[in-house]
Amino acid sequence: MATAMAVCEVCDEDFDSKDHKPLCLTCGHTFCVSCIRSLPAVYGVKSCPKCRKKIDKPINGLLVNYIVIPSKNKACKRKRSTESECLCSQHKRQLNYLCVNCTEFVCFTCTRDIHSTCTIEVLDELHQNANVDSMAIIRSLLMDKICKLQKKKRVTGDTLTLMDNFIDLKTDVKRWDDSLQDQIVSTNSDLEAWDDLASCVDKENSVKEILHRLKSETSGNTSMLPEITKLLNSANQIIKRLE
Repeated sequence: MATAMAVCEVCDEDFDSKDHKPLCLTCGHTFCVSCIRSLPAVYGVKSCPKCRKKIDKPINGLLVNYIVIPSKNKACKRKRSTESECLCSQHKRQLNYLCVNCTEFVCFTCTRDIHSTCTIEVLDELHQNANVDSMAIIRSLLMDKICKLQKKKRVTGDTLTLMDNFIDLKTDVKRWDDSLQDQIVSTNSDLEAWDDLASCVDKENSVKEILHRLKSETSGNTSMLPEITKLLNSANQIIKRLE
């Protein structure tokens, strides 16, 4: 016989001597009378919600499992303990089942609702039953998860390398920034000198110097652009791989 529990595993209600009177099925599992009555409407055939074995006796022929009817003190303890248990966020019931297809812990209502077409296993009996198909599916899902995590880890590794490259580039860009500032100051001076050419003694040499600096400084302004563009393109590719 299955381990005695003070609560019906279908409705999560405490067993009592009335609507939730515990009845022992022929397979040995115990559920409340209300849930057993509703089984034909849920399953279409009378079978145990846990092991799925057929119930070959009418309700009035099933034995009452008096040992699982708790006293008032035990019932109070049960209500307090369930507050700290993990419950289904939608139905507020215990997560006693595993949806193999979705790899989610689900409650009994979930198995009859959004997971009705999925392969469902009872958590307590998953390893005991040694369902080869279910175990293989879960193993495959775990392997897929490992592959996805390894792929993301490769991307994060590339990201760290790229960040190091950006840090190295920062020093070069800072030097470029300082150089540009110096060129701005120098070019402003050349502009003032150009405006004052009329009063310049050696106009020819002044013009040559200004034009020489204008040409050389302009040609050097784009020297780092290819490297910056390359790093930005690499960053864009990494972002796409993370999506």
